[in-house]
Amino acid sequence: MALETFFKTVLSLSFMGSIMAGMIILIKRLFNNKLSASWHYYIWFLMIARLIMPYTPESPLSIFNLFPETSPVFETEQYIVNDNNAGNIANVTPGDNDLQAFTVTETDTVSNTQSRLTEKVNLNVQKKYGFYLNFKQVSIIYAAGAAIILLYIIVINLMLLLRTKKYICRDDNVLKVFSECKEIMKVKKDIPIIIENNIRTPSLFGLAKPKLMISSEIIDALSEEERRYVFMHELAHLKRKDNFVNWIMLLVQILHWFNPIVWFAFRKMREDCEVACDAYVLSRLNEAEHKKYGETIINLIKVISKPSWISITAGMSSSRSGLKKRIRMIAMFRKNPWKWSVAAVIIILAAGIAGLTNKVSIQKQTGNQEVGEYTYQENSRSDVAKIEISFGEWSEPISITDSKIINDIMAMIEESKPVTDESRFDDMSGVARRNNKIIITQSDGGIKEVIFSYDYLYETGYIETDGEKAEPDYSFFRYIDSLFEYANPDTSIEHQVLQLFGKYNWTVDYRINTLTEKLPGNLKHKAGEYPVKIYWAYNSELSKEIGLDFTGYLGHDVTVDIYRLREPLPEFINPNNDARGIILKYKGEIVGAYIDAGRHNSFACSLNRKTLTDITGKQWDEWIETYIDYEDELEIRLSRMEPEDIIREYFNALDRNDIKAARACMTRRMLSEELSRNLDNNYLYNRDKEVNYNINSAKLLEIKQLKGFANEQGVLEYQVMVDFDFVIPVTSEDGVWPRFVRLKKESEKSGWRIDSIGTG
Repeated sequence: MALETFFKTVLSLSFMGSIMAGMIILIKRLFNNKLSASWHYYIWFLMIARLIMPYTPESPLSIFNLFPETSPVFETEQYIVNDNNAGNIANVTPGDNDLQAFTVTETDTVSNTQSRLTEKVNLNVQKKYGFYLNFKQVSIIYAAGAAIILLYIIVINLMLLLRTKKYICRDDNVLKVFSECKEIMKVKKDIPIIIENNIRTPSLFGLAKPKLMISSEIIDALSEEERRYVFMHELAHLKRKDNFVNWIMLLVQILHWFNPIVWFAFRKMREDCEVACDAYVLSRLNEAEHKKYGETIINLIKVISKPSWISITAGMSSSRSGLKKRIRMIAMFRKNPWKWSVAAVIIILAAGIAGLTNKVSIQKQTGNQEVGEYTYQENSRSDVAKIEISFGEWSEPISITDSKIINDIMAMIEESKPVTDESRFDDMSGVARRNNKIIITQSDGGIKEVIFSYDYLYETGYIETDGEKAEPDYSFFRYIDSLFEYANPDTSIEHQVLQLFGKYNWTVDYRINTLTEKLPGNLKHKAGEYPVKIYWAYNSELSKEIGLDFTGYLGHDVTVDIYRLREPLPEFINPNNDARGIILKYKGEIVGAYIDAGRHNSFACSLNRKTLTDITGKQWDEWIETYIDYEDELEIRLSRMEPEDIIREYFNALDRNDIKAARACMTRRMLSEELSRNLDNNYLYNRDKEVNYNINSAKLLEIKQLKGFANEQGVLEYQVMVDFDFVIPVTSEDGVWPRFVRLKKESEKSGWRIDSIGTG
């Protein structure tokens, strides 16, 4: 996917560079005789910058505000997850605990979600434009073309380089004239002259050690005075750094090899380069010599053939149109008044502001984004007044009047595919929710009923309207389900938030909640503490991955916004499919952002879908070592205890209702499960006071080590018998029950801790 993403970026840059080229040509025509030859050349640098700069400031003055944001190319880009943003999504098998740090392979990058989204986009684009682009295939063709051209250039220039090691000029007369020219042009660098008949035009070759390449045919055809003019011209290229610019031009041209406008623009730029170089030479000649210089150019053009564009040289060649331009400039040469130099600077600055800034973004989340807030306008359904959703007796119906949510639902219904094989829905599991209703009240008072059934175990479902069944993307059912969980969805979303999530191909449906959180003063976790520090330490790693770091705001209050995202979590986090986008702001500025799995798993991935292991290169047990406070007295005491002593300490702590001591006996991974166990997804994590161990007493009766289990190295397993007295019996009655306890060394320094407790 990385190649596809790169190609889309190049397409975007190529389009903007073409617009900039058009602007430059228009400016040059309007101010043709007012701008000096140098300014005619320098203005082309704006186009080069536009062709290579994907990230520039947004501006209401940008010329690109005049162009629509939607196209078959860029519409597709909104949905396809690229390699940078996909973060090596893979199908992996998690360990015994949801908090395990997962590892993925570099090759397993395409998820089922991506496939569905790609298919969906292709259908949408085909429907809207009559075709769609297969970016995977096109990007491969693009890369192959660029590679072939680059290889050809490398070969040609290596051949040139080899030639420069031969045929060094030894003619004293030629060298004498060249030396005089160097003095005139104030060039001190040692520049050898290479006489090589395969070089058809005088050229400057090389960067660090430039060489003047010229054929004996040209040397013999020109007089001594004409040679002097040719040498001065090539030295002018050196003084003006044109050989370096030629490298940049060529590399950019390879990058945009498919764009004929770029080719045309660079041809014009090279012509202007020659004219500017001529002007540079003329400024060092007396007026009487100007005519002779022009005649030299004409005589030279008669001798040489047109050179190939691929050599990275600064030469004296010119096309027919370029020759006319050069002769005209020589005939009319004069130094421009200073006021036109000032005017040129103003013109170029204005062109730069208009062409080098990006348009003010309109993030299309099935709606229209205005600066400041997300407001659903352009695509709002004026034909629908209200939607009611009912799950029968399972819950109270909900009524929806928000225009964005109405549009989301209607769009997903209308994008559904007709069902051709109903038999595959016969195997829905027993947990499937069947025959639910969506009542659509139209603006004219009409009523439309949609029946929907879905199975969240197998992630399949269908809708039925007037007896006709259709199958929407499963995100439709997750969306409907979420509306019952989140009672107050807010569709007014800040522009900067939409931009950030959109950059990583996440669609923001609505804001779930806004909280104020006080970040801990440090991220060193003490034994027995509630694992809030671990939560922030983990998610700070995810946030840093995208260039945001909220650790500079530890100890301060931050605003936390929780968003419902359309796309599911990556495959490696299943079965928790729903993704929550978390934004941290300090005084209105975004300082952190990450993806949260919510209930049953506080930790998910970065916005570019990378795991903790992807980011840090460490598994959980390696990573957590950095965030353990080894100087804590309780930590030190527990680190010296034997495994069975840790078990005794834990159950004795439960028996005396010492929650801190009990927590201290757990690994941080196990402890962190308390953050999200049965979490209300309207909130960030469970508060310490909300966690209830539901135990009046726990009398440890027996400890027996179990052997013969295929546990990972360094893991011990025990069976313990405990006499429980529960506050409220839930899954077990009061009395003696076996528990199976696994222990491991959280780190060498912290010693043994309980990593899981099971019922068998």
